[in-house]
Amino acid sequence: MEKEGRRIVGIKAIADYLDASERSVYRWEKELGLPLHRVSGSAGSSVYVYISELDEWLKKRESADRALIKQKKRQILFIFPVAAILLIAASAIYFILKSRQILSGSGVPDPITSTVSGNMVFVRDARGKDIWAFVTYFEKLDPLQWWQRKTIDFLDIDGDGANEVASRVYDPVREKFFLTLFDNDGTVLWKKAVTNEQTYDGLHLKVNFMPGCIQFAERKDGQIVIVSYWRHKARFLSFIVSHDLKGNLVRKYIHTGHLRSLEIHDLDHDGTDEILFAGTNNLLGGEGVLGVLNLSDFRGVAPPYAIEPEYSHLTYRLGQYIPDNPEPGNQTLYLRFKRMPHFAKKQHTYIFANIHDIEENLVHIQLFPFDVEYQKQLCCFEYIFDKNFHLVNIIPDSLMLKLYPDIAQSSGSQLPLSKVTKSYSKSILRWGKGGWVPVAQNL
Repeated sequence: MEKEGRRIVGIKAIADYLDASERSVYRWEKELGLPLHRVSGSAGSSVYVYISELDEWLKKRESADRALIKQKKRQILFIFPVAAILLIAASAIYFILKSRQILSGSGVPDPITSTVSGNMVFVRDARGKDIWAFVTYFEKLDPLQWWQRKTIDFLDIDGDGANEVASRVYDPVREKFFLTLFDNDGTVLWKKAVTNEQTYDGLHLKVNFMPGCIQFAERKDGQIVIVSYWRHKARFLSFIVSHDLKGNLVRKYIHTGHLRSLEIHDLDHDGTDEILFAGTNNLLGGEGVLGVLNLSDFRGVAPPYAIEPEYSHLTYRLGQYIPDNPEPGNQTLYLRFKRMPHFAKKQHTYIFANIHDIEENLVHIQLFPFDVEYQKQLCCFEYIFDKNFHLVNIIPDSLMLKLYPDIAQSSGSQLPLSKVTKSYSKSILRWGKGGWVPVAQNL
């Protein structure tokens, strides 16, 4: 395929190509004319760019920037010739050194990224040079798992031009995990652990909680908080919490199951981020779940608060997951993904939901059975929702089609995605007013 016809599809992929944030891409579209396209011109569809158009836009921006710099130089040299030369030289040196690298003149490091080796995390600058390191786990860690869980985040929170680092630290002496905020030079500003006050069938779990994801998030008033989820290493309980920049616990939400992913995103574009989380719920027999929390006000325990009728025969096993005297959670959304016919043979396998991608107006969720014994994902469906979480499409992946060709075939012909979506939408329920409401009613 010629370069002129090649496309980059999805806001995440476009942002990666430009080495920028997703918000920056949309801002550049509005302010600088970045050539984003939308399928059929619909604001609710996936965005894409032609690589040829994007490269041309980048060239124009570079030319415009150079022209602006030359203009500024002429103005300054005309008025203050000697001062202009000194100012240009100083500015050039400053921006080269400040360009997300180590400020060699002042010796101040600027953490940008990290890498994992064994159970150690090595924090690096923009050149890829190791600045400092810390212990993050009690045994050797898979680097891919580290990145998938986003257990480290970077942000300049004090305005000094260098990033602070929020991450998970393991203390081998105390055998405990801590959410830790580092200054840019590796100095520990504070470290906090999270404890459990909720009991389950009289069981009070206090220890063995570890952060599974850590991200900075922002409110409309500009306040930054650190959002993290914690899970019990051996049991069923998970927390979603937020800390302020001084380390104070601000909010806490309890979930009866393991989480697979957590994302921070301003879904309604009101200036305050939302918290999206996905995983499995043990009280629902290991079904997949997806939830949304308001960053400014979340609390309580995730639903349900009793054993569902279809799982009454498992009361002996699920009873331990019923919280004692729970405060109902105030989540803005909680979806339950029941086992579909092609997952029916895996009744004793966890069904996980995973946040795969978030675009401007679309949220992509993967639903897959997870074989605990073999620790692997077997196959999946991709659920696509709009920003109000109305179902758009359900798409089986290639492995699912290979294992179950009847999903997308009917009498030898392809079954339209609309029929696949309509059929499997019946497996989605939304929590509301103390009970489950079928999402299919909204189709």
